[in-house]
Amino acid sequence: MNKQLFNPKSKTHWVATATSIVGGLLTFAPQTMAFIPSEWYGPIFIGLGVAFQVLRNLTTTAIDAK
Repeated sequence: MNKQLFNPKSKTHWVATATSIVGGLLTFAPQTMAFIPSEWYGPIFIGLGVAFQVLRNLTTTAIDAK
C-alpha cells in the first residue's frame, strides 16, 4: 500500500492542500483576510465540506490503481 503524504493523482489531496494553503495564509499572513469578506467564511466552509464529500463519493478506485 502506497501511503504518500501527497499524491498528485488524488483530487482529494489537491483540495486538501489548497485548503491548507489558504488556512496558512489566513493564519500567518492576516492581511490576506482583507481579500475575503467576513460574511463569506460560513459559505466557504460549507463549500469545502460539500467538495470533500463529493470527492469522497467520486472515489471508486485506490490511488495505486491509477
